Amino acid sequence: MGRFIVIRLAGMLVTLLALALALFTLYQWLPGDPIENLAGGSRRDQEAAFDPKLYAQRYAIFAGRYAMDRPYFYFSLVPGGMPGAFLRLSNHRQRSVFKSWYRQLGDADLVRSWVEELERLSASDQDMRVVNLARSASLQTSLGASIRQFRQLPEDLLQASEIKPLLDRLEVRLQSRQWLGLSLRWHGADNQFHQWVRGLWTGDFGRSMHDGRPVSAKIKEALAWTTSINGLAMLLAFLIAVPLGVYLAAFAKPGVARWVQFLLYAAYAIPVFWMATLLVVLFTSDTYGMNWLPSVTVSYGYEQGSAFQRIFRHLGQLLIPVLTLILTSLAYLTRQMEKSLHQQLEAPYLATARVWGMSRRRRIWSYAVPNALFPIITLLGSLFPLAIAGSVTLEFICNIPGMGRLLLDSILTKDWPVLFYTTLLIGGLTLIGIFLADLLYALLDPRVRQSGFA
Repeated sequence: MGRFIVIRLAGMLVTLLALALALFTLYQWLPGDPIENLAGGSRRDQEAAFDPKLYAQRYAIFAGRYAMDRPYFYFSLVPGGMPGAFLRLSNHRQRSVFKSWYRQLGDADLVRSWVEELERLSASDQDMRVVNLARSASLQTSLGASIRQFRQLPEDLLQASEIKPLLDRLEVRLQSRQWLGLSLRWHGADNQFHQWVRGLWTGDFGRSMHDGRPVSAKIKEALAWTTSINGLAMLLAFLIAVPLGVYLAAFAKPGVARWVQFLLYAAYAIPVFWMATLLVVLFTSDTYGMNWLPSVTVSYGYEQGSAFQRIFRHLGQLLIPVLTLILTSLAYLTRQMEKSLHQQLEAPYLATARVWGMSRRRRIWSYAVPNALFPIITLLGSLFPLAIAGSVTLEFICNIPGMGRLLLDSILTKDWPVLFYTTLLIGGLTLIGIFLADLLYALLDPRVRQSGFA
């Protein structure tokens, strides 16, 4: 058993690191730049008094705060001779633009001259056509396209901007460029991915890009709401589904079984959002005379007391989401238990036990039911991470600040640290759920242990 646990834990760690790498790679490919929004770059085209120098200073501050001013990974494959400074620019967009320009020119000094000239024109008081064109050219990865745009300016504007000699040098260099080759640059632990993984290992998830609060605090609050609702719903659903499935498979009359199954499937067929809405309308308003529960809403944000104290305070509001989850999942769990028990009742070992004179009730509860619980154990391993992830639809309708609502809000506000660590948490809990299911298999079935699995 000890060897099995060590091997599985090592596999879980490798899988979690692979998931972190995949999420980090996807994050790098996402359009837009969250640091740009924080630094006020989104107002570049709306405000005539936009100050590029102030924006660059603010960008550097926010990039350093969120470790965005470092190389992406432990190593990078770049064109030969590229200066290391191009790989450590805090601005992601500038970093990709500079790398592209160097790849096209193969001359770092000429790239710097072009950058300085564009910065000079962007902050100058020349004709706005020249200023806007310089700002646009500083964001284009195609150097040839930006040069052609400048060539379309009237000759007097080109002469006044004093950029024509540099354009000539760029065009000559573009025509004579050669293959630069590739070089491998090692950056060590001073990179963005290492900082993110270290935060995962130490529990220091940094701060939210949306409101500046610690990411760990936001996840902890949301996790308390989601585990309370989904944990209670899962517990009650299993406590109802297991005996109900045994009753339907072994004790119920055919007519009664058909009616119970019809009611369960009717509840299962109703979508979660519709079921939640129906329960809200029925039990929180006097429209149908059943105003038995308080309005479904939870005060978002900074109430006094711990998370569990606030949950206890809003216990009445949580009854509807718990009831919704039970009703929509009960049919599936009951059917799994019923089907599994049917298979066990037809097994040869129960026929042998009957020949030996063992009572039917003892055959069912002492032998058939424990063996029929294996599919339920598998479901428990798969439902555990889903319970932690929460339901975006249900939490939105009931205004519950849980994990599902946190995921949705982090996507809408581009709060990538919260999204990254929340997704990793759900992935880690998925692995833990599978691991616990395997352990329960090994503990409940001696054949699994004897086969060398554990």
